[in-house]
Amino acid sequence: MKQKQMTAAALLLAALCLTGCYKAESGAFPESSAEDSSFAETSAAEESSAAETFRTDAESSLPETTSAGESSAEESRPEESSAAEQSEAAASGEVKLLWSERGLEAVAAGSKDGYGSPLNTGDTYLDWTLKAFSGTPKDFEASFAYDGALETNGILTVLPASDKANPNGLYLRVDNQADFPYFPADSRERGKFIIENADMVYKALKLAEPPVQEEYTVAVTVSVTALNIHCAPGGFDRITVSAASLR
Repeated sequence: MKQKQMTAAALLLAALCLTGCYKAESGAFPESSAEDSSFAETSAAEESSAAETFRTDAESSLPETTSAGESSAEESRPEESSAAEQSEAAASGEVKLLWSERGLEAVAAGSKDGYGSPLNTGDTYLDWTLKAFSGTPKDFEASFAYDGALETNGILTVLPASDKANPNGLYLRVDNQADFPYFPADSRERGKFIIENADMVYKALKLAEPPVQEEYTVAVTVSVTALNIHCAPGGFDRITVSAASLR
């Protein structure tokens, strides 16, 4: 009897083990599977939330950069306005003067034409101080004074009394043209000047007193203190000298 009971108990225990093994092999554990699924969904949600937070943080930083760029651009605008105001301030009458490494340029007052920076009355260019200027871009005058005296060598032409523009005048062609203000748009011969105070130079060089019958030339050294440029088809550039000697 006891043997039959033990056999029955053994069979029941074996049956329970077989059932547990079957469920384990077939994966039939719904409670555990639901927990795993819930855990996976929670992890995915957290990762998605973290990614969204990163994107939001990254995007929120962009407007600050753009704003800084706009602020920088706005800070530069007053300088541009200041340059324009300076350009307007350089105008005298219908013309304004600009200077650059190319030389001087005369343009219409109030225009945006030309190349270079404004040259105002009182400004210095090549040791020449601008004293005054007026006229139009095609016909203007500009007066300069030199800081001290500019010594230059050149060929002096003594004009005859018959010269219509400058009878008995003194016409100097200088060697150091680069030391004088220069307008590239000027089509006239560069570096040739009428001497304003011709009477003083006649005496300093001991030239024959006018009237002069025939034109002649002499080599000289002079000290220049002032310059007047009359840029026009028939205009003449004039210089004032403080000393002159024959070479």
